[in-house]
Amino acid sequence: MIAGPVGCALYQAQGPLALFLLVVFFFSLAFWLLRGARGAINTPPHALTQSKTPA
Repeated sequence: MIAGPVGCALYQAQGPLALFLLVVFFFSLAFWLLRGARGAINTPPHALTQSKTPA
């Protein structure tokens, strides 16, 4: 409900290219954030600690 009027105002003030670039920016930001979170979640706990070798 917020994105519609904001997108319309940006479209009317700056044109379609600005709206397209803003959408591309936020989609790529979401992609990289979710990709980083996926890597953090799938990292096994034992990989985060240092391995102890017997002396």
